[in-house]
Amino acid sequence: MRELTLRSAGFLQGLLEVFSLLLASLFLEFLFKSDPHEFLFSWSMGAQEVCAAQFHGPLLSLLGGALICGKDLPPSDLKNLFIDDGLYHVLVVSGAHLTWITMLLGILLQRTWGSEKSPLSLIFLTAFLTFYAFVTGIQPPVIRSLFQFLLLLFDRRGRMGAADILSSYFFCLAFHPAWVFSLSLHLSTVATLAFVLPMRLLWRNFLVYFLALPLLMPLGIQSPQAALIATVFAPIIEVLMMPFFVVLMVLQPLQPYAEGALIPFLSVLRELQSHLPPPHVTNHGLSRPLYGFYILLCWVTLTAISGMKRRARYFPEK
Repeated sequence: MRELTLRSAGFLQGLLEVFSLLLASLFLEFLFKSDPHEFLFSWSMGAQEVCAAQFHGPLLSLLGGALICGKDLPPSDLKNLFIDDGLYHVLVVSGAHLTWITMLLGILLQRTWGSEKSPLSLIFLTAFLTFYAFVTGIQPPVIRSLFQFLLLLFDRRGRMGAADILSSYFFCLAFHPAWVFSLSLHLSTVATLAFVLPMRLLWRNFLVYFLALPLLMPLGIQSPQAALIATVFAPIIEVLMMPFFVVLMVLQPLQPYAEGALIPFLSVLRELQSHLPPPHVTNHGLSRPLYGFYILLCWVTLTAISGMKRRARYFPEK
């Protein structure tokens, strides 16, 4: 009963924080005579161009600019690179790669400060996500992750729960209400909800794809092959490629060699994907105004499942 009361109080506190952020957004809109998101977005475009300019060479500029700096790729490049089976949407559009980046940083911070949940680690993660949000054009998944870790920074429990993820989702809607139509924001929320469940990583990856399926159906990414890619290959490729491009940003003399190494890698990837059906845009799936209700349904369902698991653990049947 006490735990239920604490959870209810935490949820009400989250709603109050959302209301406060909404008032702050209205104040910024009045102060700058424009949407605060539009004001920050215009400033971040310059930083995004500086980020993308750190990569030299055709392939590095395209892939590094998209994966690290969040730049949109032209349709011709989307078709010619490793995009045809929907892998790009799983890696970048969903925002799930931010969860993997944070996990990798958490491992490094654990070795540095003894715990990835220590105050110094949380401050570092928040500063990193703030910088990353600015240089990637104020994208919804990054902003949601930033709000999520801000909540975690001031949470005495020191652990992320489903309520924190839901609060970060509402924070984003208060910051920029037009994001209620954003596919990437809702995919990011669904992916992170799946990652907090107490289960093996492979099953969590599959759950990310399963929960995102109603949102991805308009893109035609619902084949068994796409499920295999999203569950097994996408996390592996993302975990390898993100540090790879980060290292290349720091060690720029290595970029010509990396450019040559990417050519056979992409050739193999294209050959594998030539046997997969390409995505096709359909009219099936959830209507975008219903995305928010779907997020609430996922949150309630996963919270109930997690609660039943805890009850079975602490109160086993005799």
